[in-house]
Amino acid sequence: MMDGKKIKYYQEKIDRLGNWYQPIEFIKGKLMSKSKYDFNSTIQGINKWNFIIRKNLPKNLEELKILDLGCASGLFSMACAREGAKVIGLELDKEGYLQSLLTREIYSEIDKVNYNNNFEIIRCDFMNFDWEKYGKFDVVLALNVLYWVETPYEKISPEDRRNYNNENLLNLIKKIKENSKIVIVQADENKYQRRLKSSGSLDATDSQRVVKLLEKCEFKDIKIDKPIALKSLWRTLVFKSPEVDFEKPIFYARPIIKAQS
Repeated sequence: MMDGKKIKYYQEKIDRLGNWYQPIEFIKGKLMSKSKYDFNSTIQGINKWNFIIRKNLPKNLEELKILDLGCASGLFSMACAREGAKVIGLELDKEGYLQSLLTREIYSEIDKVNYNNNFEIIRCDFMNFDWEKYGKFDVVLALNVLYWVETPYEKISPEDRRNYNNENLLNLIKKIKENSKIVIVQADENKYQRRLKSSGSLDATDSQRVVKLLEKCEFKDIKIDKPIALKSLWRTLVFKSPEVDFEKPIFYARPIIKAQS
């Protein structure tokens, strides 16, 4: 366990990186990142890992090769590495990249394990990832990232989109299929509803559209997991925040889609 001096040292390093994408409570009540999300949410932080992501991964991660597209502050990549997986996390955003480096450093100190050995962090656009250099993966994580893929699709009219092949996105999914055994995608039904009214890409927001993309790229055994999130339901009812899609029925609005190559 860290002493008070080291906790203060790391808390200052955490604070210098501002608001973190993911809330991380490194040491309960003593060392944590600042985030606009609360720590008890089933949507963010380690609860999202425990409640939503982990159950969709293989039971034993020991020695599995995992690629995390857009790892943000590195929490989920780190969780895989702590279970013995060999992880590569990709993050283009400078703040997210620096946060993930610090996440790895802090957990190496907490666990007394050098996670540099099994958690590599690369600052790059995952669209430009060198698949041939790193070989094939057991699992690719694509959590709330595929709908950020920039394509001409975003520039055309809603009417023309219906018959448009989103080639950049399809090419990425084909690469994932060629180089992995399992892909775990997290969609966002809320973004789908919002982007119906805007010019943003729709293909990777709605879970059914993600399934169609995966089927088009010949993935097999495609399953959708829509866990109930009670805190999300409470916030939807009280604050009218669209975290739960009442039409599907009362399910978590960011489903997990799992498929086999």
